[in-house]
Amino acid sequence: MLRAKRVLIVGGTQFIGRATVEALSRDGADLTLLNRGTTPCAWLDRLPSLRVVHCDRWSPGFAAFIATEAPWDAIVDFVAFSPDDVEPVIALGPRVGLYIFISSDSVYEASDPAAFRRSAAGLLTENSDGRYHAARASADEYGANKLATELRLREANSLRSLCMRLPDVLGPHENTQRLRKLLLRLVQGKRVGTQIGGEPGAGARGRVMPLGLVFAADVAEAIVQAVRQAPALHGAALSSSLHGAEALSPPLHGADALTSATPVHICSEWRPTWVELVERLAELLRTRGELEVPPVQFDESKDTRFVSVDCGALDGSRASRMFPGWKAGAAEARLEECVDWWLEEMRERFAASERLEKEYANPEPKKKKTA
Repeated sequence: MLRAKRVLIVGGTQFIGRATVEALSRDGADLTLLNRGTTPCAWLDRLPSLRVVHCDRWSPGFAAFIATEAPWDAIVDFVAFSPDDVEPVIALGPRVGLYIFISSDSVYEASDPAAFRRSAAGLLTENSDGRYHAARASADEYGANKLATELRLREANSLRSLCMRLPDVLGPHENTQRLRKLLLRLVQGKRVGTQIGGEPGAGARGRVMPLGLVFAADVAEAIVQAVRQAPALHGAALSSSLHGAEALSPPLHGADALTSATPVHICSEWRPTWVELVERLAELLRTRGELEVPPVQFDESKDTRFVSVDCGALDGSRASRMFPGWKAGAAEARLEECVDWWLEEMRERFAASERLEKEYANPEPKKKKTA
């Protein structure tokens, strides 16, 4: 009899993590969500079967908890940022069916561009991290630490792990504020920078360089597919929402096999330039929000305040081979979801502001004290 996968999610209360928790819940996984409990998460109330454990992953209690509760069919880690962070998981070795490390295309900011490898279509492939570049790494601590963590996982031969390298992520409930700020700038008619990278000529990149993008919902679905491939080490009764034999993927071989720190790009097939992305968002604000958004004014002397890497678009073919049941959603529909979410959020804020103004303008009369 098939069993529900027992999955630990570390972090996962916001943005991509939220989308992942919801997707795995729909797929019938037996979920435990571990976080510090410091972020308000009203949406968790809609998932009564979800087990929530409050623990700081940087405390000794984290290692003790995951070891006591092992084995885990899968661990999905959204908040590992350095090699030290993954040591407690490495210590579990084969008691974890699959460890999914949420990495980033920022690893290429710590790599030597001379060693980049591209597909026939000019897209960056996963073997482009072949040579460490100290100067670039010093300018991008986040990317350097993510790469160092991947390298540590590669050394851990007893742990089956997957490094999901994500480009810039779009989607509802974002916690980076980048999309919120960009949409607000468009509505306000402010100039939008096109610089990607800091060297001379970087301002032109926003007009010509294809971007690597992904949407949070697509990351979540890729994680669902990866969890389905994880070896079942623990058994609870299978949820009726899991699709039997369809939930099982064929074993993988060669470069695509899930081994130690297998890197994989999770990305959209849509690869617009920065200017194309911004102009499409502006048009959606006009059509879906019925807003009078002025024509976008671009400025090559300013940074985009959004694009985080200068390596361009990613090759996502390995993900298609590794996860036959996964395909990134249609970009237009995903963009509409982003804009609709932001518009609704703005409407709610405006309504709340109006209520406060009315309360201040018409305060309730004070009740007279009676003897």
